[in-house]
Amino acid sequence: MSRNLWIFLLILLSIIVIASSRRSRGRWYRGRSGRRSLADRLRDRGTKPSNHRPRQRHGWGRWGSGWGAGQDHRTRVEEELDDLFRRIKDRRYGFNFEDKFWLDFGWNSRNEPKPWWEGPNVCKDEKESIENTSISDTGPISRHFSFKNQVCDQSETSYKCTTKTGIFMKQKTVTEVYECCPGFTRKDEMFGCPTEFKLDGLVKTARNLGLTEFLRATESVSLTDDLEKGNFTVFAPVNKAFEDEKNILPELETILPKDMPSVVMVSKPLTDLVIADMSNVLLGHLVYDTLKTSGLNDEQLIETASPFDSLLRVNFFSRPEKLITVNCARILSADNQATNGIIHTVDRIIKPVTDSIVDIISQNPNLSYLKTALARADLVKALRGTGQYTLFAPTDAAFEKLEPSIRDRLIKGEKSCLEKVLKNHLLTSVICSTVIQGTVTTTNLLNKYLNLTRTEDDKLFVEGSQMVGRDIMATNGVIHVIEDVLVPDQALGLIDVAEKNNLTKFVELLKETGMFKGITKMENLTLFIPSNNAFEKLEEKVSLEELKKDKKKVEDIVMYHVVPEVVTCSRLHNNYKLSTENERNIRMNRYSTFPFRHHSIQTAQCAPIIKENVPACNGVINIVNEVLLPPVGNVVDNLASKKKFSTLVRLMKKSGLADMLQEEGPFTMFAPTNEAFDDLYEEDLEKIEDNPEVLKKVLQNHIVQEFVCCASISMVRSWFDVASVRTLSGVRFPVKERHGTIQFNHAVVTECDNTATNGVVHAIDKVTLSPERPFWKRDFYHW
Repeated sequence: MSRNLWIFLLILLSIIVIASSRRSRGRWYRGRSGRRSLADRLRDRGTKPSNHRPRQRHGWGRWGSGWGAGQDHRTRVEEELDDLFRRIKDRRYGFNFEDKFWLDFGWNSRNEPKPWWEGPNVCKDEKESIENTSISDTGPISRHFSFKNQVCDQSETSYKCTTKTGIFMKQKTVTEVYECCPGFTRKDEMFGCPTEFKLDGLVKTARNLGLTEFLRATESVSLTDDLEKGNFTVFAPVNKAFEDEKNILPELETILPKDMPSVVMVSKPLTDLVIADMSNVLLGHLVYDTLKTSGLNDEQLIETASPFDSLLRVNFFSRPEKLITVNCARILSADNQATNGIIHTVDRIIKPVTDSIVDIISQNPNLSYLKTALARADLVKALRGTGQYTLFAPTDAAFEKLEPSIRDRLIKGEKSCLEKVLKNHLLTSVICSTVIQGTVTTTNLLNKYLNLTRTEDDKLFVEGSQMVGRDIMATNGVIHVIEDVLVPDQALGLIDVAEKNNLTKFVELLKETGMFKGITKMENLTLFIPSNNAFEKLEEKVSLEELKKDKKKVEDIVMYHVVPEVVTCSRLHNNYKLSTENERNIRMNRYSTFPFRHHSIQTAQCAPIIKENVPACNGVINIVNEVLLPPVGNVVDNLASKKKFSTLVRLMKKSGLADMLQEEGPFTMFAPTNEAFDDLYEEDLEKIEDNPEVLKKVLQNHIVQEFVCCASISMVRSWFDVASVRTLSGVRFPVKERHGTIQFNHAVVTECDNTATNGVVHAIDKVTLSPERPFWKRDFYHW
């Protein structure tokens, strides 16, 4: 239990103990709050019970004084008991502190208040639909299944529940809506809809709402009579909406100002819509039905009275604020009832919507790059069909600001790169600009979060790129025009991603050796790129400047970091060999703690991968903290190439183990140097060299038939033992890392990770003749 709960229980126990010890009027009892004993109540009424005896604790406990009273008062007692039974459902259990306050511990729940929609003047509307999801009687075998789910939501004046029941290929949807009946309304905390008001016609209701400009506009095109006689849902712009666009009225100027070069017009020019027919614009605000917000759904399309077959798209938003939009116009006042319809006031004039996203882009000369990009990426069909998209559309100027290499890759290069860029601009739901408050996030088709920001001066930004055109509605979504192309890392080239991740020394090496262009033109690669720190560690062993003089050797090292296929590291098993561009192999291994795999590390040729699977347009990058050097041969070749292992190589050949170490492997050799053999006592060295069995046993003490890298030493451990490895001799030797020093048994590893084609060699400073100590005497410091 939490600390706060323990404190509460302690306080509660203290109260009980104090109350019991005081034996005061405030004591434990069972009954209603403030209710006194039966005898006390009779005494207050002026009646003294005869043969009054002390209260008994049987029967009703502390309520049991009635059975101790005389027969003369039996009738009065029975009345009191009857009253008790009538009130028993209200009994409380707890502690009364001198009638000052009540501490209630009762488990008898009180009568919960009824929901408001069960009150008076609430009307219920129920709709049912059955959908058959089966395409045909033929098809794959399917098992029987069923499901049922219910989603309920409520507002101040409505309660809506949608229940979906599915049995095999049929789905039944039942929608129940409880709302105030016409002519009634309610406020929070009210039961039912008790407030009655008078209903007027649509025109008078609009006048009462102060929609004078809307009424003036309808009158100017002779729509007022239709509003009086018909049955409509009206999405009526408020007066300020007409002030913002005065050109909508025939008697006012009907041409937009010409001095707006910074505004990108994507849809049909507003002037054409105004001059063509203002009546059609206003009809786009009318729906031939009575639609309250309780009957609307998110992403619902509503047919209007417009002869353009214009549709209204409804969107519900909960965060950062709760609101409803219609074609991205905010509903300011909803569900204003009239005798012949409903009025919802909106904050702007709604323009007719007849074109898809692709149609709008095709008609705009400032979006020609985007039009070409959509065609190359085969997204035209998707963005012309039905849907509910949000597209952040970069202008031609935005594409021209890109670096030529990136622009050419997008427009002329691989389609996969272009698809990633376009999907970075696409959302699968409609996001209107009015919902953006402060900084909010949303996900795109790449499952990546985009940051949307509204500044104090009402400017909007997407990932730092300013919106220069907002809420351009299409039949299948909305367009926001932006002034930059949002290029994700997945759409950059491998070298661009490398520079972005500060892998500058590898890029400089490519440029200095003339391999930069060759790598940038290659596709579908996996690069193992060393960090800048890895090059610094390499320079401690080898002069990089001297290495660059041997162009062929440098090219061999660089190509050893290139795998000509896209490989995801998480799918590679231990000792998996990746073939590189120069036809060599990189051995992959993953090490983890047993048994819970809480810590793990993946290596490539014993170089720990510090960042896996960094996506790029033409491949992936794995960042390693060591420069990968191509192995010179097998384990024996590796040992023979270094003079400090000459004694070991001679003894290996003498024992016959050299042939085994040239096999497939993998092997790990903890290799004693010549100095390590020199440090042995002469009699021990003679015993080793003169006795073939002892020689073989000692050498086997240094060979592990696994691929054990230094980076994994701290993880190669068993569950009930210290970290250890089993050698070919059958003996387990402890391995550990202390203060940056790796030890094998009692020997120190002086040089790590000399990789070979069939294993790895670690140099040690002592010959291991026997285990350091028996198992039962080992310390468990590292367990």
